Amino acid sequence: MSNWARRMHRRAATLSNVVTSCGHPNSLPYPRRLEKVKFGVPLHEVCKDDIPGPLLVLILKLNKEAPLRRDVFRAPGHQGAMKKLIHFLQTGRLVNVDNYSVYTIASVLKKFLR
Repeated sequence: MSNWARRMHRRAATLSNVVTSCGHPNSLPYPRRLEKVKFGVPLHEVCKDDIPGPLLVLILKLNKEAPLRRDVFRAPGHQGAMKKLIHFLQTGRLVNVDNYSVYTIASVLKKFLR
């Protein structure tokens, strides 16, 4: 095995340990279903142990792209896309956040925190 392959194999093993230890007590590296995000519930009930995974993905996307845009939290997101994204988060479906604008993601995050 080449040096590059050994490094990637070692990194994949490390990442699978991180994924299994982040709130998923089972031994499977990936859960069969994502966590459901509950809107309209007090924050201490939603985030008892940790921030829900899909919500964390939205926060990381904002952290990456929001500094490059102006008025991210002031401009409204697309209403239809917001409803769709909220529905996906509530049902626990897998979401590709690259399909949504930063403004839509920020509006969904504001709605969650409201």
